[in-house]
Amino acid sequence: MKSMRLFLAVVVTAAFLIVSLQAQPRRAKNKWEVSFTVGWASSDDESFATSTLNGVKSVGLEQDSGPAFTLGVTDHVSRHVGAEVEYAFSDHDSTFFNLSPDLPALGFKQRLHRISYSAVIYPGNRLARIRPFGMVGAGAAYFQTSAEQPELALQNNVDLRSRWTFMYHYGGGVKWFLNERWALRFDVRNYVSNVPDYGLPRQDQSNGNGMLVPGFRPQGDFQHLYFGAGFTYALPGRP
Repeated sequence: MKSMRLFLAVVVTAAFLIVSLQAQPRRAKNKWEVSFTVGWASSDDESFATSTLNGVKSVGLEQDSGPAFTLGVTDHVSRHVGAEVEYAFSDHDSTFFNLSPDLPALGFKQRLHRISYSAVIYPGNRLARIRPFGMVGAGAAYFQTSAEQPELALQNNVDLRSRWTFMYHYGGGVKWFLNERWALRFDVRNYVSNVPDYGLPRQDQSNGNGMLVPGFRPQGDFQHLYFGAGFTYALPGRP
């Protein structure tokens, strides 16, 4: 599934590059741009081997696809290179499976807030009407979480916590300028972040009352593929 997503992202970006070869150059040389896109973010289901008091269990984590948006400010430092500061949000209803025998499933809300700094590369003429671009960047992701049934979670000694993790992203897109200031923007992006621990211990434990505290051992990374469309506004000025 992940390889198919990456293949799709490459194909879409390549299509944008081919279209740009027929674009006519423009005279506008705007240094600063503000962009806003809305779209959809998807993710794969994962499983995590976690030690128990008597062996090993497999904890499943299912993340639903959900709505997303991005807001970015781009500074063009040259004809082919820009730097973009971005805030990205996505909403994923999620479910833990097999945390403990008494808790086979636990649903929770998961809202991802990402802040990143990226390099934007224009392989062709940045001053053309249709401007394909590639992006790569890094920053931090905040996993804002809350249990859908907090009483049930606490009864089973599960206290979910929000967490910060490292993240990076890569992808591309195209800006299609309608006039000197306004453009349509299309993005394909893969956000990769470390798996948070959600405030859970890394293995099952027994509390002071002899009750089980379910564990979860985070491993690997999460990948969220984002498809978005929106607008770019070019601020007056020249580099």
